[in-house]
Amino acid sequence: MTIASDITVIVPARSGSTRLPGKNVAPLSFAPDHTMLTWKLHQLKQVFPTEQIVVSSDSVAYLHLAREAGVGVHHRSDYLASSTVPFSEVVTALAQVVRTEYFGWAPPTSPLFGPRHIRGMVETFAHISDVQRTAGLGTVERLVGYFGYDGRWLNFTPGRSHRNSQDLVSPVRVTWGLSLRRTSEVMATEALFQSLDPAFIVPSWAGIDVDDDLDLRTAELLWPLYQQFEQNSAEV
Repeated sequence: MTIASDITVIVPARSGSTRLPGKNVAPLSFAPDHTMLTWKLHQLKQVFPTEQIVVSSDSVAYLHLAREAGVGVHHRSDYLASSTVPFSEVVTALAQVVRTEYFGWAPPTSPLFGPRHIRGMVETFAHISDVQRTAGLGTVERLVGYFGYDGRWLNFTPGRSHRNSQDLVSPVRVTWGLSLRRTSEVMATEALFQSLDPAFIVPSWAGIDVDDDLDLRTAELLWPLYQQFEQNSAEV
């Protein structure tokens, strides 16, 4: 049995987005037969058994799309689908319905995090230590630039110590393409992962997380990079 068959992947898809209403079922110009939700299911089904993929939503329409795609469904309560519920409560509640050893979290809002990256992350998860799987594995992208916070530099010292941006220590941004962790630890800590060491590093184009219309348009413009990456995988 592969580790992929011992992971239940939750696809969270609540209906109450405010910055981009209906974003989880937004149409994609590069995949005209899909919405963001069905596109994510299409990607996941190339790596995981369909019975290990579950859409969690408060929307009857979204759950209907999930059933049509042949995956599992979880009807989320209005409370757990609200914008005010703590994220930790949502994660814990969904982990409680998972019966496999490992828990996955794959939002539809990462349309360019596709099968090749998903497969690579699952393989990484399979080969890290048991302690690391207990802490969890998340996706990140490296940020290159000069960064500061609260009036102070984070990775840069001006003056004679000035360095080119590519030579600076690079912080990372969590992209939420996929999170993997032991299910019992998700429930115990109320978190998808505890550490960024290790983390699964993705290129910036694959780290697009769609929150608004600009993000969606950016993902559509970056589609050729995704297509080239996936095609190269198919040729190996």
